[in-house]
Amino acid sequence: MFGPAFQGPAGLILLLAYRFYTQLRVKREKGVWVDKTNSSFYEVVEAAEGDQDQFYAATQTRFRTENIVPIIFMTVPSLLAVCVISLAFEYAALSDINQGTIPCLFTLAGIYILIIFYFMFDERISCVKFTGMMMMLVCIGFLTVESS
Repeated sequence: MFGPAFQGPAGLILLLAYRFYTQLRVKREKGVWVDKTNSSFYEVVEAAEGDQDQFYAATQTRFRTENIVPIIFMTVPSLLAVCVISLAFEYAALSDINQGTIPCLFTLAGIYILIIFYFMFDERISCVKFTGMMMMLVCIGFLTVESS
């Protein structure tokens, strides 16, 4: 049996099954596939009167374009990270270093963030956190030096 870190397509299948179930429930209850009146992606421009079928047919909605910017800002960095990780593994294999170094380098994001926040927001860290980051650097150094 695989451990909890091995997900494979199971997570995607469960997510798609859940979304399909919720869409069927909306279709059965409201008569439409997308309930635009109760959505964070649409706003009601002009509400209609009458029973439920007439209400959803006559209600005017518009797509909120301000929702596109956060979606792009969440999607683009993750796609770039996949490309960078793939290149990093390729170069690690070509240079005969331990490929366990690559995920460790991405955990160094905390140190990069520490430096940025120090200069941008004048943020300080405690001695315990600083010691932990230095120990992490030493461990990454040992992984890098180890021959594969």
